[in-house]
Amino acid sequence: MELRHLNVVVTAAESGSVRRAAPALGMSQAALLAQLRRIETALGGALLRRDGDQLVPTDLGRDFVERARELLARFEALITHS
Repeated sequence: MELRHLNVVVTAAESGSVRRAAPALGMSQAALLAQLRRIETALGGALLRRDGDQLVPTDLGRDFVERARELLARFEALITHS
C-alpha cells in the first residue's frame, strides 16, 4: 500500500462520485474503478459501494478513510515542517 492509494480512496470517498473523483486524481473513470478494485482486493474487502456513478463508503471504507486521512495529514505535516 502506498500513499497514493490512500489518496485515491479518500478522494473517491469524499467526492462521492466516480465522475468527480477521476479528474481530481488525474485519471479516467475506468482507471479509477480499476485502481479501487485492486486496493480492495489487496485489503480483502469492499471500501466503497458503487451505486451507478455514486460511491458510498462501506463500514470498512469509513474506517479506512478515517485512518487514511490521519496518515495523509501526518505525512503532509512531516513534509511541511522539514
